[in-house]
Amino acid sequence: QVQRFHHNIHNIFNPDKFYQIHPEWYPLLNNSRPCPRDSNWQICLSAKGIAETAISAARQYFADSTNKQWFSLSINDSEKWCECHACEQLCPPAERRFSASNRWWSEPYWMFVNKVASNIRDLYPDRRIGALAYSATVMPPSFHLETNVSVFVCQDAGGYFDTEYKNRNIKALETWCKLTSRAGKYGYTELASWIFPRYCRDEIADDIKIATSFGINDFYTEGLRLHYINGPLSWIAAQLLWNPCLNQRELQQEFCDMSFGPASKAMMEYFDTLQTIWQNQEKGIWFDGLFDLGRQAERYPEPVRQQLSQIIQDAYWQARKNEFILKRIAAIYEPLAIAHCIAEESEYMAVITQIPENQTELDQFRANLQALDNAIAKRNEILDDLNNKPWGQNLRSALNQQGTLDRWNKKQQIIRIAALHFLEVIENAMLD
Repeated sequence: QVQRFHHNIHNIFNPDKFYQIHPEWYPLLNNSRPCPRDSNWQICLSAKGIAETAISAARQYFADSTNKQWFSLSINDSEKWCECHACEQLCPPAERRFSASNRWWSEPYWMFVNKVASNIRDLYPDRRIGALAYSATVMPPSFHLETNVSVFVCQDAGGYFDTEYKNRNIKALETWCKLTSRAGKYGYTELASWIFPRYCRDEIADDIKIATSFGINDFYTEGLRLHYINGPLSWIAAQLLWNPCLNQRELQQEFCDMSFGPASKAMMEYFDTLQTIWQNQEKGIWFDGLFDLGRQAERYPEPVRQQLSQIIQDAYWQARKNEFILKRIAAIYEPLAIAHCIAEESEYMAVITQIPENQTELDQFRANLQALDNAIAKRNEILDDLNNKPWGQNLRSALNQQGTLDRWNKKQQIIRIAALHFLEVIENAMLD
């Protein structure tokens, strides 16, 4: 069966079809209800007629083909929730003190899902309503869901090295399993804008083993764009889904033996080092580093980059007689060229925000500013050549997610302008 549980509200309530006749269905934002031009919005859950429209859409969807077993009622991927008073009153009193974009919407949203599901069950008893427990609706509601509702609980297991973070997610997942007849797990082996390795092997393994211990059999995971920089991570996850009793490091060993042959030892060291780097932080954070290149770069300071580079050079040497293995190693490491530039830029940006206190420090300040410009030029040279790289299109796509690279460039520009202005002031003062 093809399972349908992804973001779908924007399709059900297509503004091109409904806005002119039902503008009240769309969110009140800053005292107006503009016509949405994309999917960055949420439905007005207090509006009359939305449940009936969703019921009609689901019935039509199921009537069109017997192969369509699931109909998605999942929210859009957006924080633009309706700000009207009626929607606010649907939320628990404790939530009303927060702004619409900062409160939990689980109670009114899952009530809406239940209303639709209950009106579908009798006509289509073998079909299901699918929905994501995601973002503002990820918290379990205070009531049970209809028996024909399937919930995919979205949880970023990357932070499971943090016991407190992990236990919160486990408790929420356990509650979801009690509230719905069929719970699924929506995970993330990669995140859309990550250009550095996000090698959370042990955390992903824990996530799968915990979910299966609750009887969950439905799994979906995002493995996007630059998945190959994480080497065996997706493959390990796939093997654990077949048999969660397997050991994740032994699976990594199997992958390295099969893929890298004589370079297996070095590549095992490489991936073990990436796992250690990932766990070398205190707190687990949901979607940590998403759209934030500076945050990603924090895990990869110069000594770490040098260590990883040396391990890869060892792997190249061990595989020097096998062209295919050399290409496999390159496919994992070469796409990190931009990431290494970003990490270098980040380090120079950090030091030029520190005010020099003497001539020696001022000279170093100038040198660091020039080094930053050199690193930017090197990065831009690589960007210009991306079309000639087999991984270039995927890397560019990752950098374009929600303007990730643009955000970095703007932050960088602000710091450079401030540094240049500081130098100008100092030099003018010296002339005086």
